[in-house]
Amino acid sequence: MKLEDYGILASTDPVALDQACVDIINNQKVTAKNDPTDLLKRIDKQHGTHTIDWAEKIGLGSKKYTIVNIDK
Repeated sequence: MKLEDYGILASTDPVALDQACVDIINNQKVTAKNDPTDLLKRIDKQHGTHTIDWAEKIGLGSKKYTIVNIDK
């Protein structure tokens, strides 16, 4: 597995943070330096998206988020 550095994500909402991380990985394009395939398979095998859905359902947070770049 090779993934380029995306940066650091932070949130007071653990559900939003997990959803943002999964979305970022899902939107990665496969290149010679960047291949999220193995990680996506592990997320699927461990039912990672179901865990996020359940966490939202029981009130641990929301899957809605906005990414704010603080470097600019």
